Amino acid sequence: MLNFDNILQSYTQSPVQEAVAQIDLQFERLDQLLKADLSQLDSIDESLFIYFNREEVFYLNRLGRKLLKRRAGAFEPPTVLEPTPIFWLEPSLQRAADDLEVMMSSQPKSDVLELVSLAWGKTWMAGTKYPIRNTSGRSIAVLFSGKEIPAAEQIHQASKHCRITRKESGNN
Repeated sequence: MLNFDNILQSYTQSPVQEAVAQIDLQFERLDQLLKADLSQLDSIDESLFIYFNREEVFYLNRLGRKLLKRRAGAFEPPTVLEPTPIFWLEPSLQRAADDLEVMMSSQPKSDVLELVSLAWGKTWMAGTKYPIRNTSGRSIAVLFSGKEIPAAEQIHQASKHCRITRKESGNN
């Protein structure tokens, strides 16, 4: 017997997929995407960022911008001055390969991790990468949608990242 709830659910797009559909295939040139009104992305309940390459993140939605705010430690005195907002994607051969796969296939990739550097430190995020294509169908940017992973998983990923980084640099 057919389960109509499962069939209907498989055809229902998530808010992120709907938002991606609103900007995918809509712009001919990169500068048009840069100037576009992306305010509809602020209502998404995940951190979103869009980039042309790993060094050029050009959009953060509301939850993405919340990551920029300094987090005071439990034993730190309150500070009056906020540091300059910093947001960049850590260099990684694996994550760059994920970006290339998304752009070349024009298909989303789920269950990816990103290490993001911020003024207050680094955080691991888990989510999905989506291609953003121009009107000709060529991928011009990547949209990452995700959430910070829990603290215990942050520690595990940081340890794993440290071991990989040491191997890549030749330090034991």
